[in-house]
Amino acid sequence: MADIQCHAWIAKEQESAFVEMVATMSKSQQKKQWGTAIKERAKLSKRESDLQTIQRKLYEDNVLGEIADEQYVALSRDFTVEQAQLKERLKLLEEQLQQAESKLEITTRFLELVREYTDMKELTKPILNELIDKAVVYDAEKVDGKRVQRIDIYYRFDGLIS
Repeated sequence: MADIQCHAWIAKEQESAFVEMVATMSKSQQKKQWGTAIKERAKLSKRESDLQTIQRKLYEDNVLGEIADEQYVALSRDFTVEQAQLKERLKLLEEQLQQAESKLEITTRFLELVREYTDMKELTKPILNELIDKAVVYDAEKVDGKRVQRIDIYYRFDGLIS
């Protein structure tokens, strides 16, 4: 309850700082994946374009009699299969990139939701279901003679917010 109230207060009193904090955490978590996905998308798009050019030239070579029909069919089939695989991978990459771009919209939705609970007096099951995705409770440890137990709370829209 204290964690929710803390984030609700920050969301209410320091909204721009909260959005920036969540966005920074998202960026640090996804920065590597984002860069790799963009590079891979560019590489796959170039290969797809190259395959179209190759297939065009292959067809012309077949029409002009420079390669046998059997060879044309085999090569064309291979290039068509590769092109289909490229398109499928590009589709998956686009979905990943779209999800990353929509992260800010999700943060905004989370802000709207958490603002409702700024002044809550009691933590109820509906509140937990609406805000929390999961809570990870670690084994208790002794630190400086005191019992300490770490709990990570993963919010429904933004994941772990430290």
